[in-house]
Amino acid sequence: MTFGSVLSVIVSILIINVFIVVHEFGHYITGKKLGFEIPEFSIGMGPKLFGWHRGETDFNIRAFPIGGFCRFVGEDEDAGDNPRAMHNRPVWARMIVTAAGSLMNILFAIVLAIATLGIFGDLAVMDHAYIYQVVENSPAQRAGIEAGDRILSFEGMEVTTVESAVEAIGSASGNTAKIVVERDGEEVTLEVTPEYKEEDGSYKIGVTLTQGMERVRLPFFKCITEAFRQVWAVIASVFEFLGSLFGSLFRKLFVDHGTAIEGTEDVMSIVGVVGIMSVAVRENLELLLWLAITISANLGVMNMLPIPALDGSRFMFLLFEMITKRRVKPEREGIIHLIGMALLLVLFVILGWRDITRLIG
Repeated sequence: MTFGSVLSVIVSILIINVFIVVHEFGHYITGKKLGFEIPEFSIGMGPKLFGWHRGETDFNIRAFPIGGFCRFVGEDEDAGDNPRAMHNRPVWARMIVTAAGSLMNILFAIVLAIATLGIFGDLAVMDHAYIYQVVENSPAQRAGIEAGDRILSFEGMEVTTVESAVEAIGSASGNTAKIVVERDGEEVTLEVTPEYKEEDGSYKIGVTLTQGMERVRLPFFKCITEAFRQVWAVIASVFEFLGSLFGSLFRKLFVDHGTAIEGTEDVMSIVGVVGIMSVAVRENLELLLWLAITISANLGVMNMLPIPALDGSRFMFLLFEMITKRRVKPEREGIIHLIGMALLLVLFVILGWRDITRLIG
């Protein structure tokens, strides 16, 4: 592994750590605003390297740049009658603090998307017909047509879209036709003879067509609306994936045992995420930013799933308390979260090993 590869992996780990710190900051800032007592906010895990004290909170930088935490009084221990202890705060306030970490991840994704669109602009699909690929020994190759050419007209018929290009080529009926393309800013006129393809029942010249993409600069307020749209698309895709995953799992368990569980190959451990991000670190800043946006939004959604040990499970216990006016005993809730954490660690190990073997293979 080269020095550049090692450095890109380190940078990727630090970027992922930023998402976790942002998440914990969401818990911290809402907790402070709602009157919770917060004795410690740490970045990283392991032994303390250095820190500072502000107000009632110790801010620490720890040895291992993996994660971080925000510690509330009364979160995991009995703080007696302390009115600012977490277990003594109103249930609605605890619900807000619990959900704030995920909401901060989504907000961070939106802000990052606004900045990315402002810096790089957006890619817009143009109503043009470009040659994406030329088939070897095809009429197009013999005529001198090249990948990247934009078709302007075919046998006198103006071409403005992929659909109009297909229609014009099909209408040639095997006769030699003049095709005008734009290449390097200049118009080039060529002659091509389409061939009839029985499997399609139409005339072809042996090319793959695509619409052009153009980078468009967006005004500030357009960046905001587009950022919301892009992040919402990421969130919607997460729910679509979860629906497909759990739907196929349900069918396998209760309907047809031979049903394949969809989406399992798309689930990655932290090893797989770091591997993808390290490539983007080395090659493309814009791609890296969009990966960061996607990961931050995914983290926000996934952490609110009602899975023991995640914020979503804690939120469900609080929702139960709000509806029934009864609090689940902390010992029982703690056992449920402990079991959930153990299962998640087993899952992380399995996925991590799979991703390592993929990277090595």
